[in-house]
Amino acid sequence: MEFLIKNLFDYFDWCLAILSSMNRYHLLEIYASFLIIDGPRYILSKIVMSLWDFYKELRLIIFKKENRSAIEQEIFANGPNAPFISIICPGKNEAHCMPAAIRSLLKQKYENFEIIVIDDGSTDNTWDAIKEFITHPKVRLYRRQMAGGKSSAANMGLKIAIKGDIIIIVDSDSGYDENALSEIVKPFYDPRVGGVAGDIRVRNWRVNLITRFQAADYLHSISLGRRFTSWIGTLAICSGAFSAFRRSAVEAVGGWDVGPGEDGDLTIKIRKIGYKIKFAPKSICYTDVPETWHGWWKQRRRWNRGMVRYKMRKHLDMAIPGSSSFSFTNMLAILDVLYFRIFLCYTFFIYFIGAFFLTPVYAPLIIGLTFIAYSIANLLIICVQMFYSDKQAEDFEILLSSLIMYPYRIFQRIIRIISINEELFFRKSYEDPYIPKRVGKATIHW
Repeated sequence: MEFLIKNLFDYFDWCLAILSSMNRYHLLEIYASFLIIDGPRYILSKIVMSLWDFYKELRLIIFKKENRSAIEQEIFANGPNAPFISIICPGKNEAHCMPAAIRSLLKQKYENFEIIVIDDGSTDNTWDAIKEFITHPKVRLYRRQMAGGKSSAANMGLKIAIKGDIIIIVDSDSGYDENALSEIVKPFYDPRVGGVAGDIRVRNWRVNLITRFQAADYLHSISLGRRFTSWIGTLAICSGAFSAFRRSAVEAVGGWDVGPGEDGDLTIKIRKIGYKIKFAPKSICYTDVPETWHGWWKQRRRWNRGMVRYKMRKHLDMAIPGSSSFSFTNMLAILDVLYFRIFLCYTFFIYFIGAFFLTPVYAPLIIGLTFIAYSIANLLIICVQMFYSDKQAEDFEILLSSLIMYPYRIFQRIIRIISINEELFFRKSYEDPYIPKRVGKATIHW
């Protein structure tokens, strides 16, 4: 321990000596990756949004005005003419969790809904596990002998859900806040809204370090990230764990195409025909994340492959002026992926590899300074999250882990660059076991 502490202080002394000899241009070069990659997109944007929302709230208080939009949405969601919701809950081999998901949905305060449960060719006892709901007036059970995948099951549910004005797709391994339905339906008060994303929070975040990291990541990328993209009009994904869509919009685009990434794909198809996509921050879904690094690695590879498949190939026309689906916000939604998630992912590694090989003596300094920058940035994000949070104690405890998430972020970028290359050059998403092989072969290979 004494040896470690001594070396740590020697490292600090060396860093201070090097920094004192540097001018501001050298420091700017060291922080270039942080300032270009994460600063504007992930930190400054959230701060600007929170300041704007604080100003709006303060203005309402000072001038004693009512938020007319919020009042009208409340009447729309909870009045006598509230839209009928059809919830589609597909699942395969989910005997251990599907009954709990159904019970969670049945506890909703919103009353005007039905649940369409589809056992998608399970080989375990899923059907026996959900039989207890067979007589429930709000639940309709269907069983398929052969699995077709989530997209196929969702399209089957769409045909069955003839009463639903709003179609909600859920995962069978998730749970839902009792106000989840009444909150997610509110944005549909605006007839221009075609899809609404619910907030996804991690239910099993206390298990170990990797689940805590993912919980913090969800708060950064979903609770804050999607709040921001919804605010500027570029939100382009509604998670398959909990999303709502206007029925007419889903039918207009032909329903779900084969995934992975079927949730984001449907969202973009709806954007392309002119609808807005909104985020409902108080509509909360609780999901379980992988509890091992290997499980996390597999899940993120699948997500990143899907992102390349439908955003870089299938729907790239959204960013091309003159195409029928082009608009400024659609272009920004695609460029956000192309620039921040793909281009800068490559430049991140090029920068660090170059720095390590060209100036290896400064490598420890670069790592240390970058870590400090990310730590300060995470402190700022914690402050923003606390401003928006309805669960401040829990969120604060989760976000404390973000102060040591630097290695997690590095691994995340490694996964992303591997997945991007796998999909760009080998189209690995079409070999994913997430989709039945016969279904994957029958779909269009974008």
